[in-house]
Amino acid sequence: MNEPSLGFKYGQYNFDTNQISALETAKNLVSPTKGDKNMTENKMQPLARNHQLSVKDLETLPLPLIIEGNQITIEKSLRKGPLKHPITLNLEKVLAAKELKLIEYIFQALLCERPILLH
Repeated sequence: MNEPSLGFKYGQYNFDTNQISALETAKNLVSPTKGDKNMTENKMQPLARNHQLSVKDLETLPLPLIIEGNQITIEKSLRKGPLKHPITLNLEKVLAAKELKLIEYIFQALLCERPILLH
């Protein structure tokens, strides 16, 4: 049996309560229920960075790095000019970043303007 339609006007819009209740029913049908695992398991999970970088990874970067033993030395800027003070970094600390592009970004950003901040 069809319920009587209650309508009201708000400004220039006319609302029919049967249409509104139909929309609410449709929302309830689409939303996941407590037992529906397919809808709730698609949440975004944080990315785990387990990949350990190697010296070979650093050598692929287009940066003037000199890798000797457990140290990285930078003597030239990105423009191939000599730095006023060579920079020496601990290799393990650089490899601990685990993100090759992050390392490249930091080196490029700081070698251009403030290479001393790399210490």
